[in-house]
Amino acid sequence: MIQRKQTLFLLAAALLCGLSFVFPIARYTASSPQVMYELGTRQVYDTVQGVPVVDAPLKYPIWLLYALLGAVMLVDVFLFKNRKQQLTILRSSWILILLLAVVQVVTHQSVSAYLNAGRHLGSGLGP
Repeated sequence: MIQRKQTLFLLAAALLCGLSFVFPIARYTASSPQVMYELGTRQVYDTVQGVPVVDAPLKYPIWLLYALLGAVMLVDVFLFKNRKQQLTILRSSWILILLLAVVQVVTHQSVSAYLNAGRHLGSGLGP
């Protein structure tokens, strides 16, 4: 099964999709009053108080796209006997990857605009 390099890359991609549920997508911070928010795959968290921000629901299901992409990568690993089909599914998953990137950027901009209402928060992508 692990005879080709792409199998290792597919496993790494599936692992990264799984880790997206653990680590935040973006962080928003301000120093004057101690404020820190994290954008996760399911919701926005106020990390200072330790509660989710109920006023800022996510408009798009980022978690569903990550789960679907991880499942496609895992299924693609087990198609090692049929390389042509494996490559076809992998090329088709590029559409899902592009959709996920667009949804993440739109969600980040939307959450950033909502949280910046009346104050200025610095933001950074990644954990």
